[in-house]
Amino acid sequence: MSRPVISVRPALWLGAFVAAAVVGCKSSDPAGNGTIPTGASRTAAAPAGATRPEGAPAGAATAASDPARTATGDSAGKTAGPATDSVVHRLLQRADKGRIQGEAAAALWVIVASDFQCPYCQMWHEETYPTLVKDYVRTGKVRMAYLNYPLNSHKNAWPAAEAAMCASVQGMFWEMHDAIFQSQSRWNTMPNAVAFFDSLAVNKFALNPDEWRSCMSTHATAALIQADFERLRGAGVESTPSFFVGDRGISGAQPTDVFRAAIEQALAKARGTTATKPRR
Repeated sequence: MSRPVISVRPALWLGAFVAAAVVGCKSSDPAGNGTIPTGASRTAAAPAGATRPEGAPAGAATAASDPARTATGDSAGKTAGPATDSVVHRLLQRADKGRIQGEAAAALWVIVASDFQCPYCQMWHEETYPTLVKDYVRTGKVRMAYLNYPLNSHKNAWPAAEAAMCASVQGMFWEMHDAIFQSQSRWNTMPNAVAFFDSLAVNKFALNPDEWRSCMSTHATAALIQADFERLRGAGVESTPSFFVGDRGISGAQPTDVFRAAIEQALAKARGTTATKPRR
């Protein structure tokens, strides 16, 4: 059986996170107690055997060496034939690669561990994320990836993650990511926000409606989301948003200058030089 490749393989640091005062959503348990939602198929849960992308730091955490080991469950190979395996493989590859932005040759990985319904994640997305993308991702210095950590206290966090990952299958992860965060106040109290996410996918971004809805109704990317938060939980993440800047952990929606300093220091380390004071 061919297994999908997880493109995001930087180290997840098992140390204390940098946070003078944690500004984030805290939970002792991710959404669903670490299980795929009812009705989700573990057929899509085979993203094991990943390889580390060029430029990603070597694994320090066990979780990073096989991020989806805990998500494989009853393997698809037991019931699915080669044709089905191939379809799942391609779908998960597209979903996985779509949530990475930046040049492959970038010297530094920045990993964002987030919950779409967390208000502090939305705050960070509004106040800091655009600056980091403009100054570091688009200039080729940083490669950024989004990992899902939907918290149990947020009932719409999991469907929001699925909505973004199903958009990622069609190459629109970051557009959907932005739209979900920007509209958080409109959907966060809904009993079921899937129809709202459908309107974003189909009406706003003109995604193929049949493909996106099939992805959502079959929970095709659910196991990838589960693999994310199992991996993050194993790396010591306890709240959202949390970040890995190279091998340094940062917890909470810290000010932009905290991220500038961490990035500049990590880039200097990669160059073998001393970091200069980041500009404001």
